[in-house]
Amino acid sequence: MGSLPGLQLPALVPENHRWKISKTNPRLARRRGVGFEVIVGSEQLNRRGQYDLYLTATLRTVDAPTSTAPSLAYLKEKFELALLIARFEHPECGCSAHWDDQPSPIFEYESPENDEAAIEWAKATVHALPTSNTAQQVWYELEQGRQKTAVEDRKAGKPVDIFLISDAPTENAQLPGGASIDVLFHMNHLYWDGIGARIFVGYLLRQLNKFIGAPAGQEPPKVQWGTELLNFHTAQLDAMKIKVESLGDEFETRSHQYVSTLMQSMGCRGMPFKASDEAIPRAHVFTFTPAESKDIIRAVKTRLGPQYTISHLAQAATVVAMLDNYRPTSELSETESFVAPTAVNARRYLREDIKDNYMAGCVTGAVIKVENLKSLLVSLNDDKNTIVTALERATKDVKKSFDLWIHDQSQLALGLRVHSFEGAMLAKNPMPFDKTSGPFISSDGINELYIPNDVTSITTGETFMKTDKFIFLLNQFLPYVALRLDSWKETSMLTICYNNANFSEEETARYLKSVANFMLAFRL
Repeated sequence: MGSLPGLQLPALVPENHRWKISKTNPRLARRRGVGFEVIVGSEQLNRRGQYDLYLTATLRTVDAPTSTAPSLAYLKEKFELALLIARFEHPECGCSAHWDDQPSPIFEYESPENDEAAIEWAKATVHALPTSNTAQQVWYELEQGRQKTAVEDRKAGKPVDIFLISDAPTENAQLPGGASIDVLFHMNHLYWDGIGARIFVGYLLRQLNKFIGAPAGQEPPKVQWGTELLNFHTAQLDAMKIKVESLGDEFETRSHQYVSTLMQSMGCRGMPFKASDEAIPRAHVFTFTPAESKDIIRAVKTRLGPQYTISHLAQAATVVAMLDNYRPTSELSETESFVAPTAVNARRYLREDIKDNYMAGCVTGAVIKVENLKSLLVSLNDDKNTIVTALERATKDVKKSFDLWIHDQSQLALGLRVHSFEGAMLAKNPMPFDKTSGPFISSDGINELYIPNDVTSITTGETFMKTDKFIFLLNQFLPYVALRLDSWKETSMLTICYNNANFSEEETARYLKSVANFMLAFRL
């Protein structure tokens, strides 16, 4: 497929997106956003909180007594000290965002004037909440409070806010052995993608090892503020294995082919939604048992081959479940397809020396095309062979779609270019849906690759807390549902994020369960 007539995709100019230190203030640095940052950084949506991430690591204090009995106030202090190291080593966590007449946001970082200013920043970032509410309930409360302010008067979310939540009488009360602490990270998606956010959370929990176990009132680490401006992550266009200068006609053709395929998603069948601006984010979580998780993965490998994954099946199940739950009012044809974009972790396209610990956002995309929807119109009440045959067909289409895009080393460059274009279009029309919208699903894999199993003091060698579980959720104000598949300790989880104005609690719970049940039906 050649270029689309009249379509001008933005050029990729690495110089335009590098960190640059101000000529008048050596403590100030700025860079212009690119790629997915332009989509999640649309000013009005970002101020509203669209796409904000809420990650919860549930920690449990060990049963055996430790040399220092922790309290929420004690943990708050230690998290603050860990944050000081984090800001020095990864100054992205101390950034802010600004906007001008261009659709792409401007990232700004200003170094603290001194240690006192840095400590005040850390104190304002970590919050101790003695409450019986869960992290998810705290999330709901935060967003309900936020919506009371007009969007134009809101400040965009910070890169990170941390809430330490436990059912304790006060923040100074000692937490007994076996006490549960939800550590809720509220993170503005502009600064992190899903994997980068996980890398940061895991990094911070490991930094906590350096301070926990020491007495309260510990001296803050000495940091030479100003020199951290050398520690920004390499800008994505400079971090890629492939050089922008090497991209030629084939890249131009692939870019237009991607946009052309993406455009097909606009006319696809989807889930009907109620039009409303009074939206509060909500979510459901479905957790498979460890045995179910293993059985689904084994079935995928056995039925389809070792190159297929549970992620391919989950994507297929979202389409089959949508067709089953929202039975088409008009007859499906064999030529009708479902087309949807999906986010792809793009670290595979970065240089080997930086890809594993790249915390800043690093996302490209793929367009999933599932064909012959008529053949996928099945029910959970059908016989097993009928269900499996439909899921096999859809899963093969999903993998074929991924393979079309992700194996080319220019895919991150393509994503940066096309997402910049998409972001500019969404800035003009942030509501590109009319009455129905397709579900969006992404897969972030194995959480324990990033999140440590415990918090153990380097000072005393004692283990203070174990990580019981980890959950990733996000704000969804737009009228489509966002599903996610990931796992914790060999247990797969499906989540669905939505808002309570466009979709009901019962409807989204039913749809999520349907997706899970179709995946379970694929077992041998």
